[in-house]
Amino acid sequence: MKNDVYETAFKAVQAATEAYRRGEPGNRQMLKFTVNEAINCLIDEAEQRDPSAIFALIQAARRILGATESVILDERDPADRDKLHEWLREMMSDYPWFPVLMGPKGKTAGVRIVESLSIGKRLNRKGKWKLETPMNRFCFLALSITERVLNMASFGVEPLSIAYPKLSDERKQELIKIAGSRKRMKALSKATAEQWANEVLIPTILTLDPLLKTIPEAKQVLDSKKIKVNGAKPGYLHSELSKYLGKALQKILL
Repeated sequence: MKNDVYETAFKAVQAATEAYRRGEPGNRQMLKFTVNEAINCLIDEAEQRDPSAIFALIQAARRILGATESVILDERDPADRDKLHEWLREMMSDYPWFPVLMGPKGKTAGVRIVESLSIGKRLNRKGKWKLETPMNRFCFLALSITERVLNMASFGVEPLSIAYPKLSDERKQELIKIAGSRKRMKALSKATAEQWANEVLIPTILTLDPLLKTIPEAKQVLDSKKIKVNGAKPGYLHSELSKYLGKALQKILL
C-alpha cells in the first residue's frame, strides 16, 4: 500500500511539474495541490512512526525553510521586502510561531524573521500562557487543522474526498456545514473564543477524529476523570474539549 501511494504521488508531482515548466496555463495551482497531497502522504506515514518518512519530511522542511528565510531576508529591493513583510505580518498575526531553521547554538536568522514580522501580534503577549503547555499547543493545532480542513470544505466534497478518502460522505457534509457556519461568525477573539471552540474547532476536530486518537496533545482531555469513567464518547469528548479548549483560547487571545 505504501509503495503504491508513493508511486502515485511521485507520478502526479512529476506530471504537474513538467506541465508547469512548459508554461501550460492553469498548472500552477495543480502543482501546488499535488505537492500538498504528496506531502500529506509522507505525513501519514510519519504519524505511523515510519523513520524514513520522518527523515524525508525533515529534508523537505530544511529546503523549504532555507528558501523561505532567503526570500524574506532578501535585501536587494528594500521596497519589495517591506511590502512582503507587511503582508506576512497580517497573515501571521494570530499565530504564536513562524517556521525557522534552528542550529545547535540556538539563534539563527530565524530570530530576525520572528522579530521583524511581529509574529503573534494579536495574541495576549502579557499573559502567563506558554506554547510549551500541551493544551496551548493543542489550541493552535486545532486552529491550524480547522483552517486547512474548512478551507477545503468551502470548495465542496471533492477536495475533502482527495485529502480524506476514508472519511464518510456524512462526515464530509458535516465539515461543509461547519465551513458555512464559520463564514457567518464574528472573528475569533477572547470574546468569541468559547463560541468558536464549541461551534467550529471542536466539531471539526471530532468529525475528523471522533476518538482523538491521532492528536497526542489531546492526552489531557482523554485522561480527564469524566472520560476515564464514561469512555471516549462524542458527547463527553465535546464537553471536556469545550472546558479545556475554550479557557485556553481565552488566555491566549487578546
